[in-house]
Amino acid sequence: MRFGSWAVVIAALLPVCACTALDVSKLQPNISSSLKSELACTPSAAQAQAEAQAMNASAMTNAVQTALGKLPPQLQADKVVRTLFAQPLYSTATGTSRANGQTPDTSAVPEADSKLTYGDIEQFAKTVRSTYLQPTATSLTNATQPAPAATGNDAFGIYFRNYYEGTFYDRYGVNLTKPTFSATIGDTEIDGALTMLIEYFLDSVDKSTPIFGDAAPPSPAPDGDTIPEQAGTVTFYPSAVKFQPTAYAAGLAKYAYVPATAPADSPCSITVDKVRFLGEFATSAGSSGNLLSGITVGSFGGFGFSFFGFFKFSLGDNKTLSGIVETLATRLAMRAAYDAAYPIVLHVRTVPKITITNGVISVSSN
Repeated sequence: MRFGSWAVVIAALLPVCACTALDVSKLQPNISSSLKSELACTPSAAQAQAEAQAMNASAMTNAVQTALGKLPPQLQADKVVRTLFAQPLYSTATGTSRANGQTPDTSAVPEADSKLTYGDIEQFAKTVRSTYLQPTATSLTNATQPAPAATGNDAFGIYFRNYYEGTFYDRYGVNLTKPTFSATIGDTEIDGALTMLIEYFLDSVDKSTPIFGDAAPPSPAPDGDTIPEQAGTVTFYPSAVKFQPTAYAAGLAKYAYVPATAPADSPCSITVDKVRFLGEFATSAGSSGNLLSGITVGSFGGFGFSFFGFFKFSLGDNKTLSGIVETLATRLAMRAAYDAAYPIVLHVRTVPKITITNGVISVSSN
């Protein structure tokens, strides 16, 4: 088996022109159209049915509309949000189609091919500020009262609280640094808040790629709290951590059991090593998208942005704007690689090998 032609160029191309900030199409893996002939496994009937569902244009449209319907009206038409919703669907459909020797049908999610401008990102930041991050008069009036506990129906509240408490873990097992509130908001806080928001949007629509663990499905922690599991229970992969990823704790992701080795009657099923590969692939893609971004920031126009209603920073600052675009590029590249590769590794017996040469990520059989 050989699929060296599965080469991935992950690059957030930011032209000198101040118009285009991020060409999202450049973050998508370039998967060979001949991939099917190079793979070794035929999926089970149940797996084939699930994969067909992942390519269904109607299902993708419904997933986007359902996720949009849970957002404030101001965000439902936002171009950045729609792109974030389209990305995991587009990536999953592309990887699934290629693994089955078909041409991807991504007509239902055209936003995944969009170019995001600085104006798009400015509008996104302003709308997020006015919907999610702006304190209300009621909350200020009742500031002395304890905040109500987040529930399983309040996914954003769970994401926000986990991040604020330092217990936010993304799908890859990475813990976001707990924000430190002070008179000055630094790059770490800005990047962490945006990363949490981006992951929330991506997880809201991504129902195909599960959270992986090495034991029976655990119960989500009460009210979405992410807490260390007791010794001997579930270890979550790809990072082998004893913490529930927030996507699972908030009820936005399903759970999949992964054994250390594939069962004898299902040699091409998912395994711990394959999930570790997915994590390495996503990290490589994110790093490449970040390093190759060549960010050139023009005049953006200053405006205040409330950081969870406490302090202000200006997105008119070039360094801050660069960080926002890099965070978008990195997270989109990571999810594109992770979601596109998941259906493909279900069709191979051995864990693929990753090489990176001059910014080009190549995947081949060992």
